[in-house]
Amino acid sequence: MRTANATPIPALLAMMALGLLDSRSSYAGEKSWQDQTVLVSPEGGQTVVRSFDGARVLFKNADPKRAMEWGMGNARNTIILAGKYVAPDVIRIPRDDVTLVIDQNVDISLNPETDHTPITPGFRGRDGKRYPTTAVIYVKGRSHVRVICLGALRGGTFPVAFDGRNDKNELGIEGGLLLLAGSANDSC
Repeated sequence: MRTANATPIPALLAMMALGLLDSRSSYAGEKSWQDQTVLVSPEGGQTVVRSFDGARVLFKNADPKRAMEWGMGNARNTIILAGKYVAPDVIRIPRDDVTLVIDQNVDISLNPETDHTPITPGFRGRDGKRYPTTAVIYVKGRSHVRVICLGALRGGTFPVAFDGRNDKNELGIEGGLLLLAGSANDSC
């Protein structure tokens, strides 16, 4: 079931239930949640980022990672719509205060034929060595990031990795949310 503008009901319900959408503006002049929300979907051989009403194409790229990161870099809420997305590398959250909703019938995976940037510091084995790890979605040093996954994340050591260290390698992020109600590897 979808709304008139093709936005999936499960994604909107998840955001409303978590209090992430509010029809009232908190500050004078603040944009409505609709103006702060973009939709990402596959179209032909491209991944397209559209305005919430679907009327305007804001960005498109053959690389779904670039399109998703562009959406999160330019809107507070990014909703990934149904489809299969194969990313060449780890999808990184580009800034603080972002909500990423991965709707039902979405399958995001890492391309097994490309090299993936390892996330640091990796695992420390019993032998004391560090072993590289990867993630499908990586949140490093970002505060108030919300990842709501109703679809599937495949590949990597972790589906989602939150790293609370800043650029100086010190802990210090403020809050965040991870909700995995879809399918993913067995650890985050």
